[in-house]
Amino acid sequence: MINNIGTANCKFDILQLANLEAIRESNRNYGELNGDKKGISKEIFTPDGIYFGYHNVISTKDEEINLYNESPYIQLSFNILGSKKYVVPASQKSALDLKSLQYNYLHLPAGPMKIGWIGNQKLESFELGITENFFNHILPQDHPMYQRMAIENDRMTNFALGENNLPLQSECTTILFQMLNCPMEGHLRRLYIQAKTVELISLQLKQFEEVFSYEQKNARKGLSKEEIERMYLVKEIIEKNHNHPCRLIDLAHSVGTNDTYLKKHFKMVFGTTVFSYLLNFKMERAMEMLKQDYSITDVAYATGYNQISHFSRAFKRQFGFPPNKVR
Repeated sequence: MINNIGTANCKFDILQLANLEAIRESNRNYGELNGDKKGISKEIFTPDGIYFGYHNVISTKDEEINLYNESPYIQLSFNILGSKKYVVPASQKSALDLKSLQYNYLHLPAGPMKIGWIGNQKLESFELGITENFFNHILPQDHPMYQRMAIENDRMTNFALGENNLPLQSECTTILFQMLNCPMEGHLRRLYIQAKTVELISLQLKQFEEVFSYEQKNARKGLSKEEIERMYLVKEIIEKNHNHPCRLIDLAHSVGTNDTYLKKHFKMVFGTTVFSYLLNFKMERAMEMLKQDYSITDVAYATGYNQISHFSRAFKRQFGFPPNKVR
């Protein structure tokens, strides 16, 4: 469990969660700028060795948390908006650097770790901490990530289980917000959090497996630096024009390729389709605007929907609840 020992220092021992008799929740509302920070944080602890955290904050200056892990565990980090960095204090090397709509898994052994984010920039992120035993119980021994974890475990160091951050899929975002807004209480809530954790990990293991498979077949290696940069340009165009997306063939021509190569190469680089990336980006943008008290009508038009009913259906499919429930 987390024990505050200062404004930017805390200790965490995930194995202590087994001592809980029931699920426990902690909520913080920073309100208007109180000191240097405003926003909200929500944390859930379960006796199954699961820690779930949601943070939506903005600070007037750069923030840094000094975390000390009493026991090793697996940290699943998901960035919705903003950037966040995990740094090993001894070497000052970055163990993980996440940008908007990215996620990765981080193995954290016992010892210190620094988590930092940039001031005057909103950070919205989810964290899911699980014990090594919980993860090993889910992870098949023939999965590529299992082999990487076995090798790195011997070194007792902090390391990201994925060599590259992966794009946050819409299905995973939906599960995270379902966990955040779980309507159940007591034992049923505990079962819900556990089931959603397994569902989330299974989806991501599939994505990691696809990426590892590409690497093993040298598919990514076969792309030239120019082609990879071309796909990053496509990603930038998608984000800038998310409210008025162009046809796939026009998008391909705008970067000097064709739609067949665009579909193939985009998935090789980002692990998802052009359509899925666009939809996920639009829905995350919609969620952010709704939290800023924009009307549903304004949000629908800002994300490219001419019909509010179409937007509402798409939003509910993405997050599991309608836009009028976001407040």
